[in-house]
Amino acid sequence: MSYTCEIQVGCNSEELYPLLRLEQYSNPRSKLVVEAHTGSVVLKVAARDAVALRASLNSITKLLRVWEIATEVIKKNGTISKHTGKD
Repeated sequence: MSYTCEIQVGCNSEELYPLLRLEQYSNPRSKLVVEAHTGSVVLKVAARDAVALRASLNSITKLLRVWEIATEVIKKNGTISKHTGKD
C-alpha cells in the first residue's frame, strides 16, 4: 500500500520556504518535496507504509510548530534574543 499527503501552509513563502527546503529528502520508505508558491508553501509526502507517513508528518508538524513559535516571538519582541544561560 502507498500513501500521499499534501500540506499547504498559507504564509509568506519567502520566510518559510528556505527553512523547509532544507528538510527535503528521499529514502526507500518515504519522500518529502517542498514547493514555494505565491502566498503559500506546499509540502508533498509520499510513503510506502503508514508508519513512514506518520513519521514524516510528525517531523513536519514539529518544524511548523517551531516556526510558529519563532514567528510569534519576533512579532512580540521585534527580534529573537539569544539566551546565554546567564541571568
